[in-house]
Amino acid sequence: MHQPDVLLTQEQYESFWRAGYLSLPQITTQDDLARIQILYDRMFEERVGWRDGNYFDLVGLEDDPDKFKIRHLQRITDYCPELMATTYFRNATAIARQLLGGSAKHLYDIAITKPPHSDAETPWHQDAAFLSETSYFETLVFWVPLQAVDATNGCMNFIPGSHTGPILTHHSPGGDNRVNGLEAIGVDKSAAVACPLPAGGATIHHFRTLHGTGGNNTTGSRRALTFGFGIRRVKPTVVGPFDWLTTKDHYALHHGHPSGPIYWIKQQARPYINRIMFGLNGD
Repeated sequence: MHQPDVLLTQEQYESFWRAGYLSLPQITTQDDLARIQILYDRMFEERVGWRDGNYFDLVGLEDDPDKFKIRHLQRITDYCPELMATTYFRNATAIARQLLGGSAKHLYDIAITKPPHSDAETPWHQDAAFLSETSYFETLVFWVPLQAVDATNGCMNFIPGSHTGPILTHHSPGGDNRVNGLEAIGVDKSAAVACPLPAGGATIHHFRTLHGTGGNNTTGSRRALTFGFGIRRVKPTVVGPFDWLTTKDHYALHHGHPSGPIYWIKQQARPYINRIMFGLNGD
């Protein structure tokens, strides 16, 4: 097995646990990034996951994929296992084990595309708010842009230290329970930190860290590939279920497929959930 190309320094390790997130200027090579871009674009061109309910609009109600506000493809490695043979995946695995312990496992993956000239924002949220039941897993998320990102096209923004606080009350954006996404209520954005990155850089965040991304006001698509890793703890890390999930209109989520994100967790993937936990929300 190849050795990782990128590992965290002690300072970076401590910074992650202090702030709940970390920004890395590079997590993979340019050759590896070019390979990922080709695989990623092919998945969206072929609309994989559409028939399964794994390809959907995160914040809208549109049935036409060409009109999605935020194109969200969960479980992308089910359709493209080659992504798990990339330098990015190898480095992310090694870093996840540095942060969580040697038993940390890959749990889920998501590809998120924001079309050009789009004001659709990913609302402020905590990934832990998507858990449909009590969980013993502690999770962290790697978010890698396939092109440079900043405030103009939707870089990640975090609230430092929010991973040490409570899981805030969330609701469906706009109060519409047919929408797949969630939005945290009462977020104090005054301390928010933006994390612009070059293509192939990465942010890493704890699943309780408040984060969100802005719209894409550029001429190109903003593409990002997320890998989630986790480890099982002795005591519960999140106590659910949450009212904001139980009130979701499951049948209406992604074009009537009953395998929508919340339903997928509760029903379709019951054997899988014992190993993974969630994998729903994109940025």
